[in-house]
Amino acid sequence: MSLSLGPAHALPYYKDNVAIGAFTAMQKGIFVSCAAGNYGPNSTSLSNEAPCVLTVGASTNDVRFRTTVVLGNKKLLHGESLYQPKDFDRKLRPLVYPVKDEERLAQCNEGSLDHIDVKGKLVLCDVSDDPIAMGMVVKNAGGAAMIVANDIASGC
Repeated sequence: MSLSLGPAHALPYYKDNVAIGAFTAMQKGIFVSCAAGNYGPNSTSLSNEAPCVLTVGASTNDVRFRTTVVLGNKKLLHGESLYQPKDFDRKLRPLVYPVKDEERLAQCNEGSLDHIDVKGKLVLCDVSDDPIAMGMVVKNAGGAAMIVANDIASGC
């Protein structure tokens, strides 16, 4: 069993529901692996460290999937991308920043693009906790592509 969930910080085993469940699974011969957590890198940021669990964590690396956006004024904006379809054409597209005056951010969440023409355009969205959901909103509205603008705190 592989679990990618757990508490934000280490708990005593008798209070940790994941540890209790993993121990019960282990007693029945079920192997359990768990994510180490997403709260690091700090010295006490590990979770799911019970002895009946194989705790798995990722590390940082220097691999970057660079992508470049060319603006109409020929300015280049460098960023990173994890996905670009092979058949995506490289023609210039209008850029839309769907910000509402009261929000001052382009959330690109459900309903935010209902009255904005994004069909075939590049949509600039501000950082979100759920970029996959934002991408689906942009796609369902007919957007050709999406740029997520991160702030320094959100990073990449």
